[in-house]
Amino acid sequence: MVVYTDSPGLADRLLPSPSPQWHSVSFPSPEFELIRERLFDAGQRLARRTHEEIAFIHSLFVLEEAPRSQYDALIESIHDPVALPDGLVCIAGSGSGFHGHQARPWLAAAGNIHLSAHFAPRRDIPFPVAAVTALAAVSVVDTIDRINALRGKAGIKWVNDILIENAKVAGILAHTELSADGSPRIVIGIGLNVATSPEVAPTPFVPRVAALSDFTSPANVSQSSVLHLLLEELVRNYRTLVASPDNDLRDKYRARSLVLGRNIAICADRSEGEPVVIARGRVDALGDELELYLAGVERPFAHGRVILE
Repeated sequence: MVVYTDSPGLADRLLPSPSPQWHSVSFPSPEFELIRERLFDAGQRLARRTHEEIAFIHSLFVLEEAPRSQYDALIESIHDPVALPDGLVCIAGSGSGFHGHQARPWLAAAGNIHLSAHFAPRRDIPFPVAAVTALAAVSVVDTIDRINALRGKAGIKWVNDILIENAKVAGILAHTELSADGSPRIVIGIGLNVATSPEVAPTPFVPRVAALSDFTSPANVSQSSVLHLLLEELVRNYRTLVASPDNDLRDKYRARSLVLGRNIAICADRSEGEPVVIARGRVDALGDELELYLAGVERPFAHGRVILE
């Protein structure tokens, strides 16, 4: 894995390496020129080094402060003349223009993890949107499970929130499409609050926001250690996703769902104004596309925002 950064100090803290030698580069290799223009300010100089400890990730960009959403930048880059490699990851210490589902603002606070990744599987993925959503969500839950004090405590609130004790600690985004050559491309975004609980006004959908450090000693959840775990789980689950359709991450998503068997209200998926409830009931099942099936209601619900009741 090659690490590119505008802040060797931040990269050293996040990715400790036995080979601390950094090389000054004006431009990464040609395959990264376009993505570089989208990720970094014009004319910004980068440092580069090789990092051998995390397998399968091709390249990792570490930015001190991202000027825009890295998730959006990767999606824009899918159809560039030079294809992005399989396993390209972006990390931002903080940034502006970050967002969650339906472009709802996401506060990128220092001390937390803001990760975007591009994957290029060499096979079709059944139910791709649901599969990639499960990839991102399950990877976060698996990461939290590897922290002894937090094992088993995280759950998934439909469709893309990760909660501990009813407090949101992470959100995920998932995007799939075909590139110009017809091959599938995956982009995921993960925001995981590790050290800092952003100041977010409570809503019926997100009554409370928290960080991992609110539930265990901060010494157990350093930004660096949690990032390392997340990269490992992301790679492991991605390899599971492409290995065989029988290894279905949607089943793991269902197993950690916080809505299955629970009474919920489904509201119109809009960002402003009072919630408009469109259905209420007990969730009996999550379908092939992770759509919600309510008891006694024939049609499933694939869109909307959920209030846990």
